[in-house]
Order: sequence, then structure tokens, then C-alpha cells
Amino acid sequence: MPYKMKISLNVIEHLGINLYSNLSAVLSEIVANSWDADATEVRMNIDGTNKVEIIDNGFGMNEEDINQKFLCVGYKKRDNGFTQTPKGRKVMGRKGIGKLSLFSIANKITIISKKEGEETINALVMNAEDIRMAANEEQDYEPIPLENNKLPKQIDNHGTIIILEELKRERIQRSNIRMNLARRFSIIGGECDFKVIVDDKEIGIEERNYFKKLDYIWYFGEDSKKFLELCNENIESEKLDEHVNNYQISGWIGNAKESGLLQDQNENLNKISILVRGKLAQEDILSEFRIGGLYTKFLIGEINADFLDEDGLEDIATSNRQKLKEDDPRYIALKDFLKKQLQAISNKRQKFKEKEGTEDARKYEPIKKWYDSLDKDLQKRADKLFGKINQIVSDKGEKITLIKHGVLAFENMKMRHALDSLDKVNDENLEAFLEIFNGYKDIEASAYYTITSERLKIIQSLKEKAKNNEKERVLQEHIFDNLWLLDPSWERGTENAQMEEVIQLVSEKESDKIKQGRIDIHYRQTAKKHLIIELKKADVITTTPQIIEQLSKYENALRHQLKQLNEEHEEIECIFICGKLPSSWNDTTNKTREQKALKEMNIRVLTYDKLIEQSYNAYKEYMDRDQDNGRILKILKEIDKMDEQ
Repeated sequence: MPYKMKISLNVIEHLGINLYSNLSAVLSEIVANSWDADATEVRMNIDGTNKVEIIDNGFGMNEEDINQKFLCVGYKKRDNGFTQTPKGRKVMGRKGIGKLSLFSIANKITIISKKEGEETINALVMNAEDIRMAANEEQDYEPIPLENNKLPKQIDNHGTIIILEELKRERIQRSNIRMNLARRFSIIGGECDFKVIVDDKEIGIEERNYFKKLDYIWYFGEDSKKFLELCNENIESEKLDEHVNNYQISGWIGNAKESGLLQDQNENLNKISILVRGKLAQEDILSEFRIGGLYTKFLIGEINADFLDEDGLEDIATSNRQKLKEDDPRYIALKDFLKKQLQAISNKRQKFKEKEGTEDARKYEPIKKWYDSLDKDLQKRADKLFGKINQIVSDKGEKITLIKHGVLAFENMKMRHALDSLDKVNDENLEAFLEIFNGYKDIEASAYYTITSERLKIIQSLKEKAKNNEKERVLQEHIFDNLWLLDPSWERGTENAQMEEVIQLVSEKESDKIKQGRIDIHYRQTAKKHLIIELKKADVITTTPQIIEQLSKYENALRHQLKQLNEEHEEIECIFICGKLPSSWNDTTNKTREQKALKEMNIRVLTYDKLIEQSYNAYKEYMDRDQDNGRILKILKEIDKMDEQ
């Protein structure tokens, strides 16, 4: 009896070649069939880009089974009474279309099978292009039978071999296959007597590469407590109710130590997967919840919900077998249940992070001393602060920086309360006034110390790491909004649209050569001084007369505008920043004479390197001086020492 497959071109296109998008999904269908065949072992041998062999020891197929079941597209095993295997396993297959997924990754497919209790080995070869041609001509497709003496592989007892050749993809990553199969099945392992072996190495549940990333895990029901064994020893855990109306689930939801840990080999693990009967049914349900809050970015989980696929009820899976029907009452019930659990997890996580954040912060002696100095009410607020910091960042340096700002914020809050009590100060308790005054002075000095130390770190980083072309780009992006790079006494310069327009009108009249050599030119105002700042391209060479000629145009135009505002006596400074100093400055006499001329015009010429060096030295000089250390400043300095360790 020849092998025969009846199939339409439309079915091939939509339920075969185009049904599955990745190799792992296809191999999952084969593994599921092996499970349904009561196999205890599935072996996969991967030969680079050429061939994949899948060998199981299931009960196998004879010729009748192959024709009436395997080659019968849409054969619904459950409708034919096969809801449970002889070993008592609930079958995974339902619609009988998973086999077509093979054609989405291979052009040539060889099937070899031997049924348990029979001697005959049945084998055939199918070709995707031949199937397409037969379907296009509305004819039955007849696979090519293989004689036993021509079989590429033999079967001793019983089972099935599937050989995929002429693969339609680039080189297969074995590690990805192992990890993805581990993630797609919860029945792999000794507990269910079902081994999956890839290239002679058994896949284990730990290869999902989830559990070591977690610092907190919520598990559903006592049966799910086993997942704790896969986590780190210091994992925090809590059991949640597993009942969804009249149904029951198992599984877990975990919190990653860092959100970055959920980016794994170009895959985003920030999702909660749904598994049904031990197999992945939907990769993610988390994205369907419109829940605000940063905490969701740290979540990952697996939910086993077998009630979504009960025999006798409507099939809940979509046609591509990779999602579930959103309007099914069972799915809606699960979604409502998980939404409530996620809201509860948000509150539990916040408390956990507060506790963990406070414990971590108090490990450092200066922070502990400061925390212990607070009253109970402020300690509770500090707990929340440490918790927020602990939720947002994991890097030690970033945490310490935020804690420093937090200390200042708390001390400011305390000072506001103290200022509110000034009305109670009289000539008999002037010491209270002095205490408030000194406290304010301490906060002010501490705030400036914090700002200065952070600016110094920025300049140090720019000085050490940035290449010449990067310095030019970075300074262009930041100098106009951070005038402290030019002078520590200058904070944010104010913009003036009217003055800026004057500068840009002059710029538009410049020659193309001058424009091409310039990065940017803008107006800023600070401390009763008007600034014209020009950034030149690093490789442009200019002369002192050219600098004076160019900037004089802008200075004259700006002076004319100030005169109309009766402000012509206000100071204008021009700052010219370039990559190379004028070549004439190689001669000391010329340099002295030209610098004098520039000074008379109130023009300052700096290279990018000199600007960074001067800014660095100015801030470092302040940091190196012995400041009048108040209580808070001492704490901040001690915290800085922690950061250096």
C-alpha cells in the first residue's frame, strides 16, 4: 500500500511553510508528538546547517498509522478517543497540523518508524517542493517509500526517527536550541520520565536560565515550591493562592535583581509565559496588562494552566498554535486572576525593596550613623527613599550618588522645619538661632561640595576617555547649557531670543569658508555679562587677526543692540574655542603681543584640551582645599570614600 497525503496548496502555505517562524517552535512540535507517543527519551543530533535528526523511543507507527494519522492533515486524535496515552499522559496534540511545521524549516524530510510489538520498519521521504507541485495540481501527494536496506538509520525496538535535511536557515546554535526547548516544556526531566537529549547531553530545567537572575519569587501553591531549589540560597519567597475560580494553576512569578538581566541573547525575558499540559501555549501574557509602574520591567514568570485545554471543550489555541484566544472565558478568568496577583506583587515588591534597600544602605557606617540620627518619622521616609533607589538602580556607584542627594534632601527638609520654628526664638535663646544658622550654612556647603564633586567626575571622565573628535562633539552638545565648564562661578546661562537673533543674522552673512570651519556660535548671558561663544572645528587652523575680525562683527552688532536698550556699558566677552591655537603663537613674542590684543578686545581663546584642563583644575583646587567641615559635609565625604573602595 503506497503512502498518500491529501492536502491543498492553501493549507500548505498557511498551516505549513508559513505557520512557524523559528526552529525552536518546530522542534517543539516534534517533541510534543514524542510525548504523545509515550517516549521516555528524545535524542536530537544537529549537523551544522545540513541536517537535524530527532530519534524517540515512543510506541511508533505502522503503515496504517502513517497514512491515517501522520499523513492525514487535520487528524484530531482527541476526537478519535485518544485523550490519554497508555502510560496515562494527557496528550498535547489536538488539531493534527503540527507535523506541517516541518516544511517551514526543511525541504527534505525522512520518516522512519517501527511500531511497538511489530517487526516491520516503515520509512518514507517527503519533499516540500514536490508537495507544493502536487497541491497546485490538486493531486494527492505520494511520499517516496524507502526499502529497509536503504535506511539511513535503523530502529532496534520501537520508536520514530525524523531527519530534516536541506534546511532553510543559517547555522543552528545548539545552545539556543537547548535553552529554548527547556523554556518551552515543563515536563522535561526525571520527574515526568521524559528526557530530551541534544548532541548526547540531557537538557535540564536549569537551562531555562531564569532562576539565578531572581532575588524574589512568588510561587502558586505548595507544589510550585520546588522552583525555589533552582534559585540562589538567599532568595526571598512567598506562596500565593493557586485557585482561579474553580480551576487550579501552578508556576511562579519572579523579580529580577536588575532589569538588564532580562535581556538574554537578544531575547527579552521580561514576560510571563503560559504553559498548558507541559508545553508552551503563549510566550507572554504580561504585555497584555496595561499596568503602570517600573516594577513590571523586572518581572518574569511561568504559569501552568491545564484548565485552558480540557478535553471536550473548545480548542483555545489560535491557528498558529502560539497564542490563546483572548475572548475565551477561561483565558479571561486567568487574566483577571493574574491582574490581581500583579497588583499584590507590586505592593509586596515595594516593601521588600524598602527593607532590602535600608539593609544594604546601613551596611555602610557613615550612612548608618546618619540614619540612626533621624527620628522615627524621618527613618520611615528614609526607608522609602532607600527602597526607591534600590528599585531604580543596582550599580553601587549610582546608588551612593543617589543616597548622597537623599541625605541632602532630608537635611533640607529638617532645616525647613527648623526655620518654621524661628518665631519661637527670642533674645533668651539665641543659641537656637545660631544652631539653625550654622545648620543652613552646613547644608549650603554640602550642596556645593556635592555639585562640585560630580562636576569634577564628569570633567575627569571627559579628560580620560574622550578622543579629540569626541571632545568636540560632547562640548558642542553641553557647553551652551553648562557654562560652569568655562567658569565655576557661571551656572546656567540665560538665553535671549532678541540677542540670539542678532548673532545669527551676522552669522548668515559670513562666507561659506568661515561657516564650514565653524561648529556653532551662540549668545548667552550670565552675571551681568554678555557672552558670545564660538566653537571651531578641531582641525581648522586660524590666525589672531581672523579671530579678532570675526568676533568684532558680533561684538559690534551686539553692542549696537545693547545701546538701543540703554545697556551699552555692560560687559561683552567673546570666547573662541578651537582645536589648534594660531600658528603664530609658536613664537613667544608674537604670542605675547597677540594675547594682549585679544585681552583688550575681551576675547578669550581656548583649545578644547585647555578648556577641559582649566575646568578640571578649578574644581580640583576647591576639592583639595580644607573646607570648614560641618556635620553633613563630613558625612558626604565619608560616603565618597565608600564609593572609592
